[in-house]
Amino acid sequence: MSRLLRRFAIVGTAVAVTAAGFAGAGAATAAAGARTVPIQLLGINDLHGNLEPPTGSSGRVIDETGATVDAGGAAYLAAHLKRLRAANSIRVAAGDSIGATPLLSAAYHDEPTIELLNHVGLNTSSVGNHEFDEGYTELQRIQQGGCHPVDGCAPGMEYDGADFPFLAANVIRESDDRTAFPASVVKHVGGARIGFIGVVTKTTPSIVTADGVKGLKFLDEVESADKAARDLRKRGVKAIVLVVHEGDQVTAGATPDSCQVVAGGPGTRIAGQVTPDVDVVMTGHSHQPYNCTMKDPAGNSRVVMQGGSF
Repeated sequence: MSRLLRRFAIVGTAVAVTAAGFAGAGAATAAAGARTVPIQLLGINDLHGNLEPPTGSSGRVIDETGATVDAGGAAYLAAHLKRLRAANSIRVAAGDSIGATPLLSAAYHDEPTIELLNHVGLNTSSVGNHEFDEGYTELQRIQQGGCHPVDGCAPGMEYDGADFPFLAANVIRESDDRTAFPASVVKHVGGARIGFIGVVTKTTPSIVTADGVKGLKFLDEVESADKAARDLRKRGVKAIVLVVHEGDQVTAGATPDSCQVVAGGPGTRIAGQVTPDVDVVMTGHSHQPYNCTMKDPAGNSRVVMQGGSF
């Protein structure tokens, strides 16, 4: 298993951008006995289709240097991602990019938000509970493309779908017991193979309308992630990132790059129980920024992070 030996600071943007990296002797390996490859992870979560920047103090956040910077909306998000990008960079979302969105995105069935994520080069995303707000069939259309079945396409425009895969290791179709979306994806960066597993909070059926999750089962996050990790290991993948749409609360006054997490939360439970084969846990859902190092079941340290929200 690859071990994470370095972490980068959280930087707040439209959705606060979290950054982490594999580096050093235990980093992702390009081949058995070969050189190690440093990998940068840039993570966003809970965008909720906020394409326009917020006003007032909510549009100002603290960056990794302690400076206050403008943030929020499509333009700032794209600019900050471009500024932060390093060699061997992978961009990941931890769910709720769409759903519960402002009119600018919602009026077009969140297609503009997907087009933004395509534009900034998002590589993969876990599903979030809000991705199911309009049901599984509509989320499949969001992934694959095509005109809305009722409203059609915008005049003179085709919707081509998401360029990145949604991941859902713990969302199972009742019709055939298969995952609703792929459990994992492998990205090839700098000659290294990095596995990404996506899971969503198992409480989704209790916080989404019945029509939104019709025909789907939501299984335990840890058990599903462990199963997906075993599959990746069998395929020879040694560096694994868990992207989970579940997270924790932080204490009052917590700063974006701190680890002032309230003990006993669901994100901490998942991070503490999921297989040691997982090197990094990127979280979402709770809209709380944190950058932590937590112990896995084998007693090894791994980074657990979340980037706040829109």
